[in-house]
Amino acid sequence: EILIGLVGSEMCIETGIHLIVCIDEFQQLALLPGYKSMEGKMRSAWQKQQQVSYCFYGSKRHMMMDIFNNSSNPFYRFGQVLFLQKIKKEEWVPFIVNAFHRTNKEISEQQAEQLCDIVKCHSWYLQQLCYFIWSGTSEKVTDEIIEIRTRQLIDTNMPMFMNDTENLTAAQTAMLRAVADGEYRFNSIPVVRKYELGSAQTITRNKRMLTERDFIEKEGNKYVFSDPIFGFGSGGSIAEYKKRTWNCVLSIVFEGPEKTPHTNEQTADPRRNQRRSSPCHSCIVSKISQVLKDKNEAQRFLQYHFTKH
Repeated sequence: EILIGLVGSEMCIETGIHLIVCIDEFQQLALLPGYKSMEGKMRSAWQKQQQVSYCFYGSKRHMMMDIFNNSSNPFYRFGQVLFLQKIKKEEWVPFIVNAFHRTNKEISEQQAEQLCDIVKCHSWYLQQLCYFIWSGTSEKVTDEIIEIRTRQLIDTNMPMFMNDTENLTAAQTAMLRAVADGEYRFNSIPVVRKYELGSAQTITRNKRMLTERDFIEKEGNKYVFSDPIFGFGSGGSIAEYKKRTWNCVLSIVFEGPEKTPHTNEQTADPRRNQRRSSPCHSCIVSKISQVLKDKNEAQRFLQYHFTKH
């Protein structure tokens, strides 16, 4: 492929065409076997090409920054790094309203603004949520439709969140719960004890790891979830549903139905930081009911996430 690129460069020179090569999710290349040697070869070949430009896109900020801003990597300062900002709410609202209107469906500007706030103007989630609401509306969008379809958005993406977090240690999962509860003083004794975050070294290491893997990010003096659906919105029943559902996932998938008490990291069972074995079906049902506190809601959650397995 590198040689093909070189030939393409010569063809561009001969024909006077300027070629632009766009590669999406470029950071995923770093996961390929033998990437380090391939990275150097790509840089060596691409920098010699004429009339060929490259645009690399990536959704994992820290991985992209490591590739292009780490002086020990071949692609260090290969080109200009640009951070694309979210599309503003003021631009989303008329777009959403007009899109519904074109298909003879009505959504108010206030409701369109609400959708933007729910997903914090995240382009992918906003389009997904709008589709769910549009498909569930015959004529006019109601607050009930927004709530039902927002829950659908959360449930649809929950398996992905479970997959992303299945290899986290118990201490890392505990830190996510702390972030979900609005905690940010991770080294304070009450927070350490409440969430069992471990030693100061463990806390520092887990903060760095969760940040590098784009689970959380620093916002002012607090840590928040990088993903607006993985995290929690502001106020209302939807936010409460997100919190209860996510805590349910943390409790069931990563910790199991019971926890083994320990006093500190040195005396803890080393198996504590390994993924727990799956709890029995009755334990899952019991735990869901306890956390969601609603039989119908628990049954729907159970059917959606576990009947396929």
